[in-house]
Amino acid sequence: MSKRAPPGFHARPRRLQGRLALLAGATALILLSVASAGNDKQKQKKEKKAHPEHPQHPDHPVHPLHPEHPAHPHDPPDEPPPPGEDPLKVEHGLTQPVRICTGADGKVFVSDAKVGSVFIYTKDLVLTGELKVGRPIGVAVDGDGRIYVGNRAKEQVEVYDAKGAPLFSIANIVMPNDMAMDRDGYLYVADSRRNEVLVFDSQGAWARTIGKADESFGGVVFPCSVTVAYRTVNDVETGELYVADQGHAQVHVFDLSGGHLRTLGGKIPAWSKDWQGKFTRIQSVAVDAQGRLHALDIFLLRIQVLDGLTGDFVSAYPAADDTAHHLRTPLDHAITADGKVLVTNSGLRRIEVFTVPD
Repeated sequence: MSKRAPPGFHARPRRLQGRLALLAGATALILLSVASAGNDKQKQKKEKKAHPEHPQHPDHPVHPLHPEHPAHPHDPPDEPPPPGEDPLKVEHGLTQPVRICTGADGKVFVSDAKVGSVFIYTKDLVLTGELKVGRPIGVAVDGDGRIYVGNRAKEQVEVYDAKGAPLFSIANIVMPNDMAMDRDGYLYVADSRRNEVLVFDSQGAWARTIGKADESFGGVVFPCSVTVAYRTVNDVETGELYVADQGHAQVHVFDLSGGHLRTLGGKIPAWSKDWQGKFTRIQSVAVDAQGRLHALDIFLLRIQVLDGLTGDFVSAYPAADDTAHHLRTPLDHAITADGKVLVTNSGLRRIEVFTVPD
């Protein structure tokens, strides 16, 4: 038997109670949202404080890499090898090659993100050493044989001597994707997440920042590769910095002080077959002895050779029918002093070797 309200009494209070309950629930949700937003803002403030948008010299402190002096208080360095053990002892094999560079003595250095090491080879690609660093990406070597490693996990660049002993680190580099050295010992670091190239002297002190937007230049988006090359003009040799701008599918050329000189390439139009001199997803850059730009496109799976001044197309490799040098997820390349092109063919877990085309 259903219950009925007495005459003259309406069920309005029950409905009102239901509405009040809904209102109370909505109010609680709003309060929770406000509290959550407040927490998010506090978190964003902390993150912004930890990684300021516009790095200056104080934002890139130099820390000694030593067990008693961690690079970051919250993230101590990797456990050092036992006393007497060779820090370059080979314990693994190449699994996921990422970045590659060559030293003045012809040695080849390859970072492996999966293994967590930088592998060291002779110029004939005989494995001789393994520097264990955690999560390496960019790698460079200076004239004294010091090894610079971009540690993605710790957001820093770590510096080791030629025997693998840690020297110091440069902090607050969010994604040290690639690095290059000039002849004066300056280090150029492509921080892909900050959309900048940071420059440091041989002691790790910040010198300048390249690639930010100004009145004459629109800025870079996800700079993923850098290389320094020297060009002789009117009997004067000057250095130039090439920056692969993946976001704009271009290569920007700067003088070593940061002045923008020229821009090469551009995006391939949708559904277009006109790819020569243009890019879909440029991944790395290198310059040969003739001053020509070799630009690797990870989407097109080829390296284009372009005129270093005009950007005009010269040639491309490997050929589509070159099954012996098939590229699968190529991530970087370097040109050796004797005219070889070394490519980190990550998808096939190996290094491909090409001869610089005429």
